[in-house]
Amino acid sequence: MSTAGDTVNKSGLRKIKRELASLRGTSRKTSELESIARRLDRGPRKGGRHGQIWESLSFDGLTDFAIPHHTKDCGPGVVNYIVRILEGEDIPAWEAHLKGQEKEEGDQDEYPTGTDPEGLLD
Repeated sequence: MSTAGDTVNKSGLRKIKRELASLRGTSRKTSELESIARRLDRGPRKGGRHGQIWESLSFDGLTDFAIPHHTKDCGPGVVNYIVRILEGEDIPAWEAHLKGQEKEEGDQDEYPTGTDPEGLLD
């Protein structure tokens, strides 16, 4: 997990979900799509014919996608494609990760160090 991914939290994820929903069926600036991808801890790598390929820096196996740079704006088809990937793969991956973090934190707080919750040491 990269350090940029450490900044993703529940409230930020909710905001990104609202933003993604508002993007459907619209043309958007390349920089706007890149900003959302970065906030979900995606980064560019070299490749692609019309732009950089964006890959997840936090999760293996998520679909990579190109954000075209041959025009200033991305058309609705490209925007919808990217939104589907982010909503269908990145958002669920982050939700699962955050849920796992909460569980770990809850497990740690439940039994402070040095306690015997099972009563095994008696």
